[in-house]
Amino acid sequence: ARRATLGGAAAEGPTVFSTVSRNSAGFYFVTPTYRPGTVSVFNASGKYARVIGRPGRGPGEFRLPQRIRVSNRDTIYVLDQSAGHLALFNPDFIYSRAIPIRGPVTDFAIDTNGNVALSGVYVVGNKPIVGIHLLNARGILLRSLGDEPVETNRQKALLQLPPVHAFDITNNLIWVADPWSYVLQAFTYSGAVARKIV
Repeated sequence: ARRATLGGAAAEGPTVFSTVSRNSAGFYFVTPTYRPGTVSVFNASGKYARVIGRPGRGPGEFRLPQRIRVSNRDTIYVLDQSAGHLALFNPDFIYSRAIPIRGPVTDFAIDTNGNVALSGVYVVGNKPIVGIHLLNARGILLRSLGDEPVETNRQKALLQLPPVHAFDITNNLIWVADPWSYVLQAFTYSGAVARKIV
């Protein structure tokens, strides 16, 4: 296991609310930090290197970046809930595009093909759906898991939402740690429960 201390001065380092992700070159990406509207970048030794983005509402700018993930191709995905999108940056830290997010989400995960799974509320038409939402690499909604009434979901022991504590995609299974029922579940992309750990 590797251990790193990120940053020296408090203004450079992570906050108690920060999420951290790492790319294949060993760079660490942290948000939020004490530099509002940015993502802080640290080298493999944990020394502050630079920021990505700046405060604002334009392309490559952030209002309140809150979650960050790096894909298997080193694309950097930043969830900016306040701006209503996922901002994507290439491996050279250059802004490339945004995927609109239609509703408040708490977390996201990326698979090896660039598909994105979102945890939280997603608006389809005029209907807010609470659950897990799978988007393709272009941001088009493919499927929502949990679009039944919450009570129906609970009776089926699928999801007691919102699943916010852990969320990932491994081998095309969406893993969800449900804090309300203390269950770890893996869903297929079609919505079937593949594994359940109580």
